[in-house]
Amino acid sequence: MQYGNVDSAERIDFTGLGQAVNIATQVESLFGELQQPVLYPETFANALTGDSTEISHRVLKGLKEPIGIFAPALRKL
Repeated sequence: MQYGNVDSAERIDFTGLGQAVNIATQVESLFGELQQPVLYPETFANALTGDSTEISHRVLKGLKEPIGIFAPALRKL
């Protein structure tokens, strides 16, 4: 991932580029379709110490292989 200021004479903008940004943007677009308030890709789920539930498994634009889409696991009170 690359990030930094992209600027011109009229405007300065901070932006990020790369596969991580692409995946994050596409996962964000799935909130409504999957009816989940929190979603994240399997790479993030694997880094967590808490439990996650796989909600979907799909190929995202720009990727060759499908990835898991996860949400936090609900705890019983």
